[in-house]
Amino acid sequence: MELRQLRQFMAIAECGTMREAADYLLVSQSALSHSLKALEGELDCQLFERTNRNLVLTPYGKTLLRYARSISSDVDAAMADLQAMKRAEANRVRIVCDSLIPAAFELPDVASANPEFNFSCRLASQDAAIRALMGDVCDIACLCRQINIPGVTVVPYRREQAMLAVPHGNKLAELESISLSDIKDIRVSVSDGIPGLSEWYRELVNSMDVADEDIVYESKQEFLRNFNKTDHCHLHTNRLSRLHGPHPNHAFVPIDDPIALRKSYLAFRSKDEKRLKDVVDVIVKGTENVSAMGSNIALLLLVDNATFPNYAFEAGPALLGEVFKGF
Repeated sequence: MELRQLRQFMAIAECGTMREAADYLLVSQSALSHSLKALEGELDCQLFERTNRNLVLTPYGKTLLRYARSISSDVDAAMADLQAMKRAEANRVRIVCDSLIPAAFELPDVASANPEFNFSCRLASQDAAIRALMGDVCDIACLCRQINIPGVTVVPYRREQAMLAVPHGNKLAELESISLSDIKDIRVSVSDGIPGLSEWYRELVNSMDVADEDIVYESKQEFLRNFNKTDHCHLHTNRLSRLHGPHPNHAFVPIDDPIALRKSYLAFRSKDEKRLKDVVDVIVKGTENVSAMGSNIALLLLVDNATFPNYAFEAGPALLGEVFKGF
């Protein structure tokens, strides 16, 4: 007995005539009649009484119709559930980031605006992120440097500009941009321990003409608590400055130097390019349009141990709660 036979039997029972059932099913009457005879032969019982005009269900036919409807309904429900699972699987996006900025501030906004995708994200070093990508542990790696690996497609998705947060009243605050050689005879505060940023900050500091004693490396909490102080300049980025908007005590001045401008990249296996095309486009466009308010909402949600329904940031609440503790 096949599902096709049961559904043809149901159509005959509901239409009442072989002709109407054949028209409904878009098959020939002879094919439908042959199918019914085969079903009755397999079950060894008569399912319909043949009258001059209609086909009328026998008691056997009425019993089979009840089960056939239940089976057909269950199969339809199973197919719908399986299709939903396949869609969910196709829209599942596993991301590993080597920087806190996209993981905590940008991708939550992207997820919020694109509920059709289910994002999961975790932080790792660049090397660990690449290993995760090559080992099929993640679908996309968000990296702060370009890589060249056979079988991996790399797409630039944002530019990040290092900036100096300069107290108002300092002559540097009046400049449209600052060269690294301009940064001297001042105290510079640097946040230490932020994945994806602190290493870059150290590279910038090593290129400045600032005495070692004037470089202040602070924990994440200290950096945030001391940011309002006006006796320090602070290393910053355009991405972070967009998160909180204009600051009452500081001007954000771009640093004009090749090492102060970097691109970030989305890397994924080339064989997955067609499957990931839509989500890559969403991330590229979404991170270009991250709003200060949207990112702050994302931050608050994460710190309060809540997440967007379609964005899971592994260890996000604990990490961000520690970063912003006491702020």
